[in-house]
Amino acid sequence: MAKRTILPYEKAIKVLEPYSEKITESIYQGFDDFQKVSNQMMDITGGYLKTERRTKACLIHDLIRNRVTKNFEAIENVETRDFNGIFGLKLGDELFIRFKKMNPDYSSSSVQTKQTKKYLNQMSIEGFPEEHTFLYAGYIPDDAWTSVKGIYLACWDGKVINWVENMETHIGAIQTKLELEIEIPQEEPTRKRVKLKDPEQEKTIKKTGTDE
Repeated sequence: MAKRTILPYEKAIKVLEPYSEKITESIYQGFDDFQKVSNQMMDITGGYLKTERRTKACLIHDLIRNRVTKNFEAIENVETRDFNGIFGLKLGDELFIRFKKMNPDYSSSSVQTKQTKKYLNQMSIEGFPEEHTFLYAGYIPDDAWTSVKGIYLACWDGKVINWVENMETHIGAIQTKLELEIEIPQEEPTRKRVKLKDPEQEKTIKKTGTDE
């Protein structure tokens, strides 16, 4: 499988500079929209609302998507749409951004599908642009999911993170490149139930070499 050339940090930041503020703003707006929706739902249910983290993350993603689409609709050389079923922001001919909830180590909270692994490894993916460097733009929520602790842009190459940009403090400023080696969580393997053999049958197997 073809592996794309990753745009160096300094060049990536220059490409991002005109769009950084809108990206950050879109994520904040999407998260704020989620708080408003949650408050409305609590009013409907009489103050009681329990949702799983995955449900929260999915709803926030959709709300961020709406904000990104609206905020970038009139911007030249930018494209926002689904690429093979995945929403992304394509900046010129250089960068492609997915929006995700992030973990404290800047990895994204998502199931490690084949497509996700290809994205992390900067590999060719059907339906995605071929030359663009793949990035994640994400938020880290507080424990109660009532506020954002940080908004970051991360460039991964397999299990190694090339760099992370703090989007709240970046408006044209070059920051220190981080090089961290982090293990990406993998899906738990399916455990097969094994039926224990009868002790007498076990003796027969040892003598004859067969369980027939």
